[in-house]
Parts: sequence; structure tokens; C-alpha cells
Amino acid sequence: MDTELRRGFWLADRHVAPSQGEIAGSDGRQRVHPKAMDVLLCLAGAPGEIVARERIIEQVWNAAPASDVALTRCISELRHLLGDDPHRPSFIETVPGRGYRLVAPVSRQAATPGAQPAPWARGGGSGFIAELRRRKVFRVAAVYAVIAWLLIQIAETTFEPLGIPLWGQTLVIALLLLGFPIAVGMAWALELTPQGLVLDSTRSGTLASAHDRRARYLLLGSLALALGVFGYHLLTSTDRPATGSPPSGRVSEPPPVSANSIAVMPFVSIGKAVDDVYFADGLAEEMLGLLGELDELQVAARASSFYFRNKDADLAEISRRLGVRHMLEGSVRRVGDDVRVRAELVDATTGFGIWSETYDRKLEDVFALQDEIAEAIVEELQIVLSVKSARRLANRPTKSGEAIELYLRGRGLLRAATDQAALDAALNLFAAALARDPDFAEAHGGICATFLEKYNRSRATDDFRAGESACRQALTIRPLASGVHTDLGHLYRYSGQYAEAEQEFEAALAHDANDVEAAIGLARALAEQGRYEQAEAAFGRAVDLDPVYWGVRQALGGYYFSRGRFKDAIEQYRRVLEQMPDYANGYNNLGGAFYMLGRFDEAAAAFEHALELAPTKAGYSNLGSVQYYRGRFSDAVKMYRRAVTLAPEDHQLWGHLADAYQASPGQEQAALESYRTAIGLAEQSLKINAADAETMSTLAYYYANVGSPERARDLISQALKLAPDSVFVHYDTALVHARAGDVEPALRAVERAVELGYPAALLPVDPGLKLLAKIERFKQL
Repeated sequence: MDTELRRGFWLADRHVAPSQGEIAGSDGRQRVHPKAMDVLLCLAGAPGEIVARERIIEQVWNAAPASDVALTRCISELRHLLGDDPHRPSFIETVPGRGYRLVAPVSRQAATPGAQPAPWARGGGSGFIAELRRRKVFRVAAVYAVIAWLLIQIAETTFEPLGIPLWGQTLVIALLLLGFPIAVGMAWALELTPQGLVLDSTRSGTLASAHDRRARYLLLGSLALALGVFGYHLLTSTDRPATGSPPSGRVSEPPPVSANSIAVMPFVSIGKAVDDVYFADGLAEEMLGLLGELDELQVAARASSFYFRNKDADLAEISRRLGVRHMLEGSVRRVGDDVRVRAELVDATTGFGIWSETYDRKLEDVFALQDEIAEAIVEELQIVLSVKSARRLANRPTKSGEAIELYLRGRGLLRAATDQAALDAALNLFAAALARDPDFAEAHGGICATFLEKYNRSRATDDFRAGESACRQALTIRPLASGVHTDLGHLYRYSGQYAEAEQEFEAALAHDANDVEAAIGLARALAEQGRYEQAEAAFGRAVDLDPVYWGVRQALGGYYFSRGRFKDAIEQYRRVLEQMPDYANGYNNLGGAFYMLGRFDEAAAAFEHALELAPTKAGYSNLGSVQYYRGRFSDAVKMYRRAVTLAPEDHQLWGHLADAYQASPGQEQAALESYRTAIGLAEQSLKINAADAETMSTLAYYYANVGSPERARDLISQALKLAPDSVFVHYDTALVHARAGDVEPALRAVERAVELGYPAALLPVDPGLKLLAKIERFKQL
């Protein structure tokens, strides 16, 4: 590397001293990791030019293993130290697929003898300090502090006996705090002369000098910051609860980051094959699951840490968004039965690695390797494990290397699956693992999780039964598998068996009290049983377990949505998108809340953005509903047809498509066929859960539209008995009566639905309620 640069150089307004390992700027001197400094020198040697990743790795690490991960970390550290924004870079620009470019100017002349340092570098800022002393700023601040203290003591002693309310003391303190920066500012700017108070001008050229301008800007900036902090504190320290705060009533700000907190980042695959990538993903997921079962560690949720794969975010930002102190990073190279894993534990607050190790193992030793890594982390963080945690580390699920390899690939593929073909491929891998070891409980759990995802997408009866069987088989082999209990709980909840779901989530939490997914599932199951007070308390516990996990906020938003609290739901969904700006389902949820408030333009924008990120059945269906209520029925048909293509066994999608056909001139036959398809699928769904009131009321609506009013009325009657307080059952009741021409029962049902939380903004544009449009009672809603 350039020896002249190693003696020091200027990077924009920052002085870089490689020999001292420091970068100095207006905010002081900061230490730089030696490898990060080498990366900066490599970039500074070709300012303004693209430097390939391979070239940097060759110069700094000699192409050593895991150097790709290390380079990303060094770039993140440099950006953090320089205060650089990767999206709007002022120093280091990422050129996707090619490398990095130093966009800040590099000057070598300041490194030569006799060069003048920047004003902030003179004697550690002694010039500015001397100026503060000359202008008597310190003296004014000290005198002001003493007088303010005396006034506060007088207020505390005399206000209560004089009958002055408590807020009077608060007002005195507030005024004194506001007066402090004003007094200091006046001491800096003014001096007392025989002519009175004038602007300070005793030093020749002082006010015109660049040094003084910078000093004044620094002082004014500090005063503005002090006023801003105080104003923010004053506005946020009231006793009023914030809209959308957690139901537990706790403060929604995340707690201080625990020293025992950790995130497991996606492991990098050194091999280029797709199977190797899935293997590395699966290994990272298993590592995360193992650490998550240790009560002594606080582990970030899988969905949160894996979100940052290939994201150009520095360690400090990831740490803040995940609420963790440490990160486990790694790389995996697999050749036949041989596996090399390099793991590194990084302190996210400093960006420095605090432990690293390279392991060479056979496939059958991978689970033992995970235990070694976990034990090393526990030792490095000086954690004392309980007997229960120690036993969890000793678990050996299988001795078959082939089964392990197939299982890890299946887990990685399941996590990345975007369509049914990928889910089927994951099933095949888990089945192949079981062929090598039929007692491999984790492989049964993988099949359980895969069928859970398939059923969530398809609502097919066969998927439900296969998933339930696989979960039960896994629990027969390993009864204390909390993850399997959680998956089975979700399966029961999706099928409407809420009491069974509650039992499974309770079993998961009994084994692992930190299982945030089980805590979320339990809160949802309680809400779906109408036990709202218990549900809110359960949501509060879920928030306490992981205050920064976006999944908790999404679930809480869904709860608010189901209760008709759409503005609160919007607040939670926006918090989700702050954490996960590329999360398609987050935009779907946000759009749904806007839709329920009748804010169709905002809803459409959110749904369209969701579809840009990921074309899903929910995105197409939601956008179709917006077009339906806008009266654009042909556009609605197009959207619903795309949704049906992705989930052909979802009766609700067929019902929506039928509604859009029915509202379109000349499409009566297509509507009839779609309603009949919806009826068949809804009947199949009721065979799994005969007490699902909302499916029952929806089925009644389908029958009303195919000319079976008696069957429709019978189903509505049953649904109302099962769920007398369901907003959607009453809404479907209104649709059934309106279709039959029964005005009074339809009006009563609409009024009850609105009373329970159905958005009145949707009523005037609902084609299914045209019968009521001119009735005054309906208009008043």
C-alpha cells in the first residue's frame, strides 16, 4: 500500500493517522480496527475509483477464508466511525456486484511536516476552550447554576405551605432550564463595556475568522440540541398514554440492551451451489434455535436477524434495530462429508471481534459442533448455565451425517420458500432424512413446519391432517420440543381449534419461557376465543420478551385490527415497517387498516407497494378488494383471479372473485360457478372445525347467492349462536338478509356490526348492501 498515505492524510475534513490507528474529526478521535484501517488505505489509494472486493480481500487478507464477511464488517465499521449513510454516502459508496468507491476527497498535503491542522485539532480544542474562558462563559454558567439551585430550594420549601400546586415547582424548574442556554449564549455573544452591552469584538478579526465561525456554530448547535432535548422531554413526560402503546400499559421504548443479548446472522456459504447455501442457512437456524433455548441468553428472533442478509447496514444499525449487544457471524464450506465452519462473536457496540474459531468436522458431528460453539459463547460472555440449559446443550438428535445434511438443507429451503414447489422440495428433503434415521425428531418437526406453511397458504384439508400427524410424531420421539409445540399450536389456530392451540402454546412456554413466537400465538388464541382481557395481558408479556421484534408489533396490530381499532393498528404496522422496510406483508397489513377506514387511495398505494416487493395471494386479493369498493369491477376480477391462481383451495378468494363477477355486467354465470366452488371449499373447511362461526356465516352468504335462502338462514342462525359478538358474522348476516330482500333484519345486522367495530366508511360503497342505500337509518350509520 502507499507508504505516503500510511504517514497520514486528510479524508474530507477528517484526519486519518494509520500509524496511530485513529481518525480525528470535530467529534474527537476514534480508534479504528487495524483491518478496517487497511481497507480504508486500500480505498484511499484510488480515490473516486471502484475498487473490487476481490482486490481489497487480496491486499488486506491474502484471500483468507471468511474474508468476505470480514470485509463487509470493516466497511460497516468505517461507515459507523465516519457517520456515513450507506444509502446517501458521503465517504464510501457500495457499487453492487463490483466493490466500493471512496467518494470523499483525499488530501496528502496535511500529512506533511508543518501542515496546519484543522481548528478542532489544535491542542485538543484548547483554542476554543481558551475563548470560552476569555468570554467568561464558564463563570456565567457556574453562577447561573448556583442561583438556579437556590431558587429551586426556595420553591420546594415555600410553595406547598403557600398553597401553590405542584405544577408550580415544575414550571420554575422548566423556566430555569430554558434560561440556562440563553444565559450561556449571551455570555458568548456579548460583553459589558462603558457603552453598554455590545457584540464581543476585542480580538482583531475574531468574528470574521473561520475558527470563530466554527466555534459559534458549535456553541449554537449545542444550545439548540439542549433546547430540543428539553422540549422533547417536556412533551413526552406527560401521564397520557401514547396511542398504540402496548396493551400492558408499559412504556413502549425498548429497554437497555442486555449484555447477554445476541443475534445469529445468516452464515455465508463459501460454496457456490444452491444446496450449500441452504445447508449454511439451516446450520445458522439450528444454531439460533439452540441458543434460544438457553434461559440465560436473550436471542433476537430468527425473522429479524435473517432480514439483514445482503443488506448494506452497519453493525451499529443492526444492533439498534435488533436490540442486541453481540452478533454471531460465520461461514460454511462443505466438501462431501467434510464441513469447515468459521464462527466469530462480535461486539456490535465497537465492531470488534471478541472471539473466533475455525472448526473442521464430519457431517455427523455438526450438532456436536453447534454445542461447542454455544459453549464457547457462554464462556466468552461469562454466563453460568443452569442444569436445565446444560442438559439442552447435551442433546444429540441423530448420529447420521446424511440425515443431518438433508435436514439442514430442508430447513434452509423451507425458510426461503416462496411457492408450493419449494415447499414440496423441502418435504422431500425431510422425508429423505427420516429414511436415514426414522427416529430423527427434528426431521418430523421440519415436516410439521412445512405442512403448517402449506396449510396457511392453501387451507387444504389434507395439508392440515399431514401436518398434525407429523407434529404428533415429533412429540412422541421428543416430548419437550418447544418449537414443535409452537408449530402445532399455529396449525390448530389456523384451523380454528383455538382451545387446542392454547394448550400447545402453553406447553411450548412451559419448556421455553423465552419462546416469543409461542407467546404471540397464545395471545392470538386467547383473542380468538373472545377472552380479550387475557389476550391483552398475553400480548403485553410478548412485548416484554422482545420489545424490538417486529413480529410482536405485527401481531399486536392484527389484534387491534380484529377489534376494530384501525388507527391503533396503523401505528403498529408503521412500527413494523420502520424495522422491516422491505416487508411485503407489512404493507399488506397497513393497506388493510387504511381500507377498513375507507381511505382507499392510501390502501391501494400500500397494496401496490406490497406487490412490487412480493406477488402474493394476500397482495392481489387486497388490491382486488380496493378496486371492488371503488366500483372498478373488471380490475377487481383480474386481481382476484391472480390470487386464486396462487391459492386455489382458499374459499374466501373464490367468494371475492364471485362477488366481483356478480357486480360485472354479463358475468352472472361466472359468478355462480365461483360461488359453488367457494361453497365446496368452505364445506371442507367446516369438516375440520365445525364450530368456525365466521366460515359458517361466509358459507351462508355463498348459499344466498346461489338461490338457497333457507340453507343460508339456517347457517346464519347457527353462526350467531356460536359467535354472538363477531363483527364479521353480523356483517355476513346483513348480506344474507339484503340478498333475500329482508330490509329490517338486514338493517339490524348492519347496526350491530357497526356497533361491534365494522367500519361505517365502507357501507355506502358496498354493492352487497345496495338494498339499504336509500333508507335513512342506513345513511345515519
